[in-house]
Amino acid sequence: MGGQQSIGTTLMLSVLAVGVWAVLSIVWGGQPLIATAVLAPVFLAIVFFTMRMTNRVTGGLLNRFGPKPPEPTPPTPPSSERPEHAQRRRQRRRRGRGRRT
Repeated sequence: MGGQQSIGTTLMLSVLAVGVWAVLSIVWGGQPLIATAVLAPVFLAIVFFTMRMTNRVTGGLLNRFGPKPPEPTPPTPPSSERPEHAQRRRQRRRRGRGRRT
C-alpha cells in the first residue's frame, strides 16, 4: 500500500482521463469539437476533485482501520546479575589473548 497520492500525480491522471474522454467522444460519440472543448474543463474539475476526495477518504480509513505497526520488542534482560563485571572479564580475556603469540 502506497502513501498519499500527490496533487501533481492526481492532476496528471485527471488530464490523461479527460484526454481519453475527449478523443473517444469526438471519434466515436460524434460530439462536435466545440462541445467537447466546453465540457472538458468541467469534466477535469469533476475528475480531479473526485480523485482527491477518494484519496483522502481511503487514506483516513486505512489509518484508522488498517494494519497496525508491530510493537517494538522489549530489551532482553542481562544474563548476569552484574553485567559490568562480565564485560570487564571479557575485556581482560581479550587483552590476554593478544599478548600470547
